[in-house]
Amino acid sequence: GTGKSLIFHLLASELGSRFQVVPLMDGSVPSTRRELWQTILFELDLPYKGLDEGELRLAVIGHLTRGKPDAFGLVLLVDDAQH
Repeated sequence: GTGKSLIFHLLASELGSRFQVVPLMDGSVPSTRRELWQTILFELDLPYKGLDEGELRLAVIGHLTRGKPDAFGLVLLVDDAQH
């Protein structure tokens, strides 16, 4: 009721013009590193199944180094205040 979700969406919208934004909200915050890498790849619409943790990490790094030329990087926005 204090506007956290509104601020989250406004930030995502504003940052999305310059960065690749991965939103993690409402219970979608992973509990392990592997799940975090998988979630990032899923949100970027990249393959994430059947890879071990190192391969997932390298896939994210590879995407960022070959990524969108107009993006300055990756922003993880986390809204998990209720937990």
